[in-house]
Amino acid sequence: MKASTIILIIAIIVALGVSLIVYLPKEVLQPFLDKKYKVEPVQEADSLAQMDKNDTEKTGVKPPEADFGSLLDEGQSTVASKHLPDSAPYPIYEIVVKKSLYKLDLYRDGEPLKTYDVAVGNKAPDKLSKDDMVTPLGNFYIVSIESSKGRKSNSGMAYGPWLIRLRTDQLVTASGKGWLNIGIHGDGKSSEMGSSLNTDCVIMQNNDLKELKDYIYNEYKHYNIPVRIVP
Repeated sequence: MKASTIILIIAIIVALGVSLIVYLPKEVLQPFLDKKYKVEPVQEADSLAQMDKNDTEKTGVKPPEADFGSLLDEGQSTVASKHLPDSAPYPIYEIVVKKSLYKLDLYRDGEPLKTYDVAVGNKAPDKLSKDDMVTPLGNFYIVSIESSKGRKSNSGMAYGPWLIRLRTDQLVTASGKGWLNIGIHGDGKSSEMGSSLNTDCVIMQNNDLKELKDYIYNEYKHYNIPVRIVP
């Protein structure tokens, strides 16, 4: 057999091999691929992660992280460096509730602006059961500011003029447990301020609550306003 014929045969075999690799279906070739090149399927995000994504797309601001090292620090506001962009077009507000002092501090641009006396559920350091009537610790944020007009209380204690509802799921509580219907509301009496009540919310006097709402309402419509509740 001539050398030219042998070369032609080899070329035909190589061409056939290349054609098989290019045109065979992937399902046929997959068993022969090295396992290390396999791509694992992407896991779908859970509902809470999707809620974070939706909030971020709506506001352009990521929800506050549950950093419980800073949660236990009753020092300076963390809002300017952690929660909102440097170029925020509105005054930057943050709320810090200090349970042991029965105080609610309002910060603007990282500086103290107002301090209010409040009542909280302080029978235990942190909320561990839905029935224990203890105000939970955590790095929360405001999800809604709701008028109490037409609302009837089931327990005999109304919300006052406004309810500032907080996100308090297990990703942002110090205990790692999730809660519903936690917030800041009014109808507190002057004599009750600075004391522990049978509640898992933060209770203010109505005039103080109205003033707090007036400060934060415009920014609330654009940003996730952080609310830290600390020991």
